[in-house]
Amino acid sequence: MRNWPRKRTGLLIIVLAAVLLEILSAAQYYSTDILMEEQLEKRAESELTLKAILIKSRLNSAEDDLKNHVWDICENLTHPDSAAQSIGRMIHLSRFLQGGALAFVPDYYPAKGRLYEPYA
Repeated sequence: MRNWPRKRTGLLIIVLAAVLLEILSAAQYYSTDILMEEQLEKRAESELTLKAILIKSRLNSAEDDLKNHVWDICENLTHPDSAAQSIGRMIHLSRFLQGGALAFVPDYYPAKGRLYEPYA
């Protein structure tokens, strides 16, 4: 019976150490989870910001390409078939444009139909 308090104390120390280990593991898990979530949010925000900058840059480039070719379209307004060629030149010279259309008011070219809209 003399060994019983020693055995009990040793068992109590082991149980307390196990409980302490579980508490430390849970605290580490939750703190790591919070840190990972913050890092993922920052990463996603930076990725989205970069994509927004790239899209804005391409839109500005496309707008500049259009502004640079307005004179070509204005010079050839008297010839309806040249509008499609002007758009084709603009698309060919642009890095980012894949296609484009030019819409005229109804009956602008009566010979081409009510809604003439060449696409290239």
